[in-house]
Amino acid sequence: MNKSIIAAITTVALVTTSPVLARADDPGQLLTSTISKGFEILRDPMLQQPDQLANRRKKLWDLLGPIFGFEEIAKRALGYHWKEINAEQRREFTETFTEMLKDVYLSKSDDFQDGEIKFVRQIVKGDRSKVQTHFVNGEKKIIVDFSMTKIDGQWMIYDLTVEKSVSFLANYRTQFNSILSKGTFEDLLQRLRDKNIELSN
Repeated sequence: MNKSIIAAITTVALVTTSPVLARADDPGQLLTSTISKGFEILRDPMLQQPDQLANRRKKLWDLLGPIFGFEEIAKRALGYHWKEINAEQRREFTETFTEMLKDVYLSKSDDFQDGEIKFVRQIVKGDRSKVQTHFVNGEKKIIVDFSMTKIDGQWMIYDLTVEKSVSFLANYRTQFNSILSKGTFEDLLQRLRDKNIELSN
């Protein structure tokens, strides 16, 4: 998979979703209507000035928090290693990993201002849902499937797959497993801390 494509799609998904703009009980409507609203924020002329960068990214991140299940993402990214760490380690890992996702994808948000999302269909089974969409930009169409779960009664995204290939979550799980196979959990955590310092500079 082209890593630039999954980064761009993840950016749009991460930074353009708000639960207040659509029915909370309909994951498909929630996604498509709020992502469309997010495109408007990315294209807002008032937010395109250089001195508005921090403000624009804050607006995008404020939209992100309520709908992404970051603890669920962290848990699934670690896989069986999640059971091997204590509550404090889980909290620190979730916070550090979330901060990295924030910095990585917000930094790419300006590269994906044009386009639209089209709803294809959704499959809901209990507290799990897969929402299938197309991201359209001119004549280009990218298939993106969102995996969602209900947390405290709210649909939240925990994974997405681009072009029916490897998921964004699976990519991180592979990287984390590789690090943990050769080192400790603290080694992994330190790498994430170092990455966050690098991204903040």
